Amino acid sequence: MMRFFLPALTAATLLASSPAAACLYTQVPEPVGEASAAFFTGKMMQAGATVDIAVAGETRSAFDSDPRWGISSTTFHVIDRIKGRSPDRFTLLVAQATPDSRDPQPMHWVDENGRVTPFPYPVEAEYAIAGVRNLNSCHPGTLAVRSGETYLVFRDGEGRLLGRFALYDDLQTTAFPLVRAGLGTREGWLSMIPPLGAAESAASDGLDTIRPDRIRVRFAQPLPAREARRWLQQRGLLPYAVQVTDAALLDETRVPPEQASVDLVDRALGDAKKNAGAGPLSNLAHTMVLSLDPQTLENDALLRRHAWMVAEAGNRFRSGGEPRVAGFDLTGSPEAIARLRANPGDVTLIDGPLVDGALWMGLSGGTPADDDSYWRETTDSLLARLAAVAEDRPIPDAIDKPPEPEPDPFSYMDCIRFGREEAALLSHLPEVGRLDDLQVFADLEAAQCTTSNGTLSCRLAPSTTVRVLWAGWEGGFRVNPRGVTLTANADGLQCGGG
Repeated sequence: MMRFFLPALTAATLLASSPAAACLYTQVPEPVGEASAAFFTGKMMQAGATVDIAVAGETRSAFDSDPRWGISSTTFHVIDRIKGRSPDRFTLLVAQATPDSRDPQPMHWVDENGRVTPFPYPVEAEYAIAGVRNLNSCHPGTLAVRSGETYLVFRDGEGRLLGRFALYDDLQTTAFPLVRAGLGTREGWLSMIPPLGAAESAASDGLDTIRPDRIRVRFAQPLPAREARRWLQQRGLLPYAVQVTDAALLDETRVPPEQASVDLVDRALGDAKKNAGAGPLSNLAHTMVLSLDPQTLENDALLRRHAWMVAEAGNRFRSGGEPRVAGFDLTGSPEAIARLRANPGDVTLIDGPLVDGALWMGLSGGTPADDDSYWRETTDSLLARLAAVAEDRPIPDAIDKPPEPEPDPFSYMDCIRFGREEAALLSHLPEVGRLDDLQVFADLEAAQCTTSNGTLSCRLAPSTTVRVLWAGWEGGFRVNPRGVTLTANADGLQCGGG
């Protein structure tokens, strides 16, 4: 196979323990097409613990990292949950893209058997924390995102971007766990996600391969910082993820388990306060306001739903209560974990996070996008709320469309229906059929009606006219040149057919 040279991708590659002159692959990769994207997303949906549509927000220095590393931590604001139940905001070790940065392009190889395999994709900066991890010239580099952009995010049971999973029975690999979702979620890989079946959904409850030195806890009543630190010290445990709530939203600050520390409590509470408001959502909403118009929102359900999600999220992310600690992801000695299991006190214990498999924990509410709410709101109301998010001002209440008129009890195919005025001209016609409060009037030679087992059936001659009275409704039908059958029963009145 053809060989090619791939230059070093990041400065971090210079830190490899042994020098590598060049990166050589035996194939040239190609962009991932729709068929392969659907295949990869289907596999990642099964492997991931949580799958979210999230907006990239603030980027800060991770856990006061050594400036020589400069590790970045970016907060993501969830606007829709596709699988699992993520916090409203979570952090990942990814950087902010510069205006000149190119978005990474998912690429793959195709082998001689026609199987696709992902080309190395940028990753989180975990390698800088937990030791050198294959830092050679083939390392794909660190992911960077753009504030205010919407992303499709696959995460594992440890809350990290989805890493290696079983792509084939005989192959474990990584894929593309963080890609742009696209405006309206029509673009990008979100449109490639297949329906999540029962088998994939059930995978989220797997409890295999639980580490004895890890556990997750949730407090029945969220704790202030001092009490949360005292709780940790009394049990000899360290948090590597802290969930913080202000009674409306759930924030999560997370570091690799190797960096677990009691100090993360204060960091998480500080992050929650800094995250208050809808900054990144405002940027996204501003872009959408400039791109959308009433006609588009009336005709494009995907764009409308995305706009609705952003408006709803703008409301959710405006809470201003005092943040408290809602829960921890903890590490410690197996003995300390065992003691906690034996005497949990006033906390809920969750077995996980896991090394392998998938587990998600619901500390926050369900998906914000409920059924058809996005379609019930008027377009003007939706645009007004979206503009309020864009301008970071109070968001008005949604205004629903007026209720649709009650459906007409008649459905017809080969009949032309008319109303009361025309029916009054046929008052001379005799009654030819009756069922409860429904009466049919027609020329005796043009209608043959029978009633049996709760059904009235009338065969109507071609090009004739009938008058109908039913529960206060008065009207009738003009029949086509072929003739029709008029049928009434508990399901309603049908006029059609030959």
